[in-house]
Amino acid sequence: NIDIEGLDESVLEDINDWAMKPRVLMVEIYGKSIKDLTVNPAVINLENNGYKFVERTGHTQFLF
Repeated sequence: NIDIEGLDESVLEDINDWAMKPRVLMVEIYGKSIKDLTVNPAVINLENNGYKFVERTGHTQFLF
Protein backbone atom coordinates (compact mmCIF):
# COMPACT_ATOMS: atom_id res chain seq x y z
CA ASN A 1 0.00 0.00 0.00
CA ILE A 2 1.43 3.34 -1.06
CA ASP A 3 -0.33 6.41 0.31
CA ILE A 4 0.07 9.24 -2.19
CA GLU A 5 -2.07 11.76 -0.32
CA GLY A 6 -4.85 12.67 -2.70
CA LEU A 7 -2.97 12.11 -5.94
CA ASP A 8 -4.45 8.65 -6.52
CA GLU A 9 -6.63 9.63 -9.47
CA SER A 10 -3.91 11.54 -11.33
CA VAL A 11 -1.34 8.77 -10.82
CA LEU A 12 -3.77 6.14 -12.09
CA GLU A 13 -4.42 8.03 -15.34
CA ASP A 14 -1.34 6.49 -16.97
CA ILE A 15 -1.84 2.90 -15.76
CA ASN A 16 -1.72 1.78 -19.41
CA ASP A 17 1.99 2.66 -19.43
CA TRP A 18 2.96 0.81 -16.25
CA ALA A 19 5.48 -1.96 -16.89
CA MET A 20 4.03 -4.00 -14.01
CA LYS A 21 0.53 -3.84 -12.61
CA PRO A 22 -0.32 -4.91 -9.05
CA ARG A 23 -2.96 -7.61 -8.58
CA VAL A 24 -4.78 -5.58 -5.93
CA LEU A 25 -5.26 -1.81 -5.71
CA MET A 26 -6.58 0.17 -2.78
CA VAL A 27 -7.34 3.71 -3.87
CA GLU A 28 -8.91 6.71 -2.21
CA ILE A 29 -11.66 8.02 -4.45
CA TYR A 30 -14.31 10.21 -2.92
CA GLY A 31 -17.98 9.77 -3.70
CA LYS A 32 -21.21 9.92 -1.73
CA SER A 33 -22.53 6.67 -3.15
CA ILE A 34 -21.47 3.57 -5.03
CA LYS A 35 -23.12 5.08 -8.13
CA ASP A 36 -20.78 8.10 -7.85
CA LEU A 37 -17.85 5.69 -7.95
CA THR A 38 -19.10 3.71 -10.93
CA VAL A 39 -19.07 6.85 -13.08
CA ASN A 40 -15.77 8.17 -11.72
CA PRO A 41 -13.18 8.47 -14.54
CA ALA A 42 -10.45 6.84 -12.42
CA VAL A 43 -12.61 3.79 -11.67
CA ILE A 44 -13.66 3.52 -15.32
CA ASN A 45 -10.00 3.70 -16.38
CA LEU A 46 -9.07 0.94 -13.93
CA GLU A 47 -11.93 -1.26 -15.11
CA ASN A 48 -10.82 -0.71 -18.71
CA ASN A 49 -7.40 -1.99 -17.62
CA GLY A 50 -8.70 -5.25 -16.20
CA TYR A 51 -9.49 -4.27 -12.62
CA LYS A 52 -12.88 -4.88 -11.01
CA PHE A 53 -14.39 -2.83 -8.19
CA VAL A 54 -15.09 -5.25 -5.34
CA GLU A 55 -15.37 -3.38 -2.06
CA ARG A 56 -15.62 0.01 -0.44
CA THR A 57 -14.79 0.97 3.10
CA GLY A 58 -15.03 4.65 3.92
CA HIS A 59 -13.29 6.47 1.08
CA THR A 60 -11.04 3.53 0.13
CA GLN A 61 -12.01 1.41 -2.87
CA PHE A 62 -10.67 -2.09 -3.42
CA LEU A 63 -10.09 -3.21 -6.99
CA PHE A 64 -8.81 -6.60 -8.14
